[in-house]
Amino acid sequence: MVRCYLPTPDKSLKCPTDVKADDDGNIYVVGRMSHNIHMLSPEGKFIKLFLSEKDRIHRPYFLSFNKDFSQVMVCCDMDDKFSSDGGLNIKLFDMI
Repeated sequence: MVRCYLPTPDKSLKCPTDVKADDDGNIYVVGRMSHNIHMLSPEGKFIKLFLSEKDRIHRPYFLSFNKDFSQVMVCCDMDDKFSSDGGLNIKLFDMI
């Protein structure tokens, strides 16, 4: 079965670069240029913005879960907002 996710303007998703699923079947879509990660239900319905720029992620590339899905690692750009030296950053977040 193929499902399409079309975010509304208030749930911006620009330049999706990675998609992963957790052990419950929830889907996570990385929005590189919208600086966020959308969490969708197994049916493809929007649940929430899982992470966003307020969580200090900027232009995320991809994400990965640890083995027991208790943490998620996000690779993203660093810029002058969050770092004085630029470059790449890997951030680790606990799943709640």
